[in-house]
Amino acid sequence: MKTITVSRQAPPTYRTFLRVLSIYLLLTVIAIIFLSPIFWMLKTALTRTGDLFLMPIRIIPNPMVFTNFQTIWHNYPFPRFYLNSFQVAILATIGQLLSCSFTAFALTNLKFPGRNLLLIIILGTMMIPFQVIMVPLFILMSKLGWLDTLLPLWVPPFFGGITGAFGIFLLRQAFLAVPRELIEAAAIDGGNLFDLYWRICLPLAKPHLAVLGVFAFMTSWNDFLGPIIFITHTDTMTVTGGLSFFQAQWHVYWSELMAGTFLAMIPTLIIYIFSQRFFIETIATTGLKG
Repeated sequence: MKTITVSRQAPPTYRTFLRVLSIYLLLTVIAIIFLSPIFWMLKTALTRTGDLFLMPIRIIPNPMVFTNFQTIWHNYPFPRFYLNSFQVAILATIGQLLSCSFTAFALTNLKFPGRNLLLIIILGTMMIPFQVIMVPLFILMSKLGWLDTLLPLWVPPFFGGITGAFGIFLLRQAFLAVPRELIEAAAIDGGNLFDLYWRICLPLAKPHLAVLGVFAFMTSWNDFLGPIIFITHTDTMTVTGGLSFFQAQWHVYWSELMAGTFLAMIPTLIIYIFSQRFFIETIATTGLKG
């Protein structure tokens, strides 16, 4: 008769308890450090303007007021800024996903001379800062008559945009993980290139597409330099550009500025919370192996 032995887990020792406790304490300290700017921003937004520089410093505002949020929402065109930012961020995200996926699919599944050289050139553009192309881009938008409109903010992502190289690289890694046998079987069954792209490669790269979409949305939403350069009219300004209205020549409206900054942070925070599982899935399934 066969005897089944069941191993019993050893009780945690005092050293193990100290090690776990130290890890949790370290993580708590790191979390406090990273969350402190957000806490200070919210604390400033809930403080009356006259109480901002009182000594000693009050960690919790007393009294706690919400008039700063009402002020920026009713006395400034903040709803218009919000709508403009949503329009720009959504269109820029769609353009980024389309252009990067098309390019990555071509670099992965099409064979043409200079394919590897083209990939190296695309990756090399990641080292070019936006400040280098800022003046030529402004001249181009001026020639097109797009200044003071939202077009300079969401049309370039349809041609790759500033972060296009990263998106192409990320999706190329995802498409390389698609089994060649699956693509060849679909081609034998009569599928054309668009079928292979739309029905085979894209569904298998959903986590990577979600990650790229989050990056593209956050990059477009948080863009500060673009709106300042291309837009001067209030009706076409975005949230990040509109925050500069709270800074006068000799005075900064800190409470209103922090309230506006907190409202500007909410969409990106919500999107990240609901999409963080795609980040984990992307790393756990395919990683960045090539």
